[in-house]
Amino acid sequence: MSKQKKETQVKKEVANDLQNEVLEQNEANNEPEVVIPEEIFKDAPPMVRQMLEMTVMSGRLPNPIANKLTPEHITSIIESSRDDDKRQFQDTLYSRFFNLGYVVIACVIFIFLVVFLKSEPEMLKDILKVFTGMIAGFGAGYAVKGYKKD
Repeated sequence: MSKQKKETQVKKEVANDLQNEVLEQNEANNEPEVVIPEEIFKDAPPMVRQMLEMTVMSGRLPNPIANKLTPEHITSIIESSRDDDKRQFQDTLYSRFFNLGYVVIACVIFIFLVVFLKSEPEMLKDILKVFTGMIAGFGAGYAVKGYKKD
């Protein structure tokens, strides 16, 4: 048997022993049984498995609803999380499209001003100063927002 298989088997035995101890203690204290189905242990990712093992070691599940937790519930939680991730991705994507739209509109306005106010350089100069100030203010606000978010 390989070293990794031995470690896995030892961990399973330790988890089973701990669960048996908890069950014996609960029976002695007339507390409800804490039984986590083996299929949840088997299918769970390592981090979740470790948390479940720690829960079994503590002797109680942190929430009474957890006693009624089934693989179907876990599946629905994972699906809900996946849907939330998709919505968040779509929100970020639309936000980027809007930002691109703002840049395109600003470029169109800039080109419009340069083309139609070529004959009046003083007025163009003043408008470009205001336009540059607006862009600088927008950029500074965007940077502050990003700084505060982190």
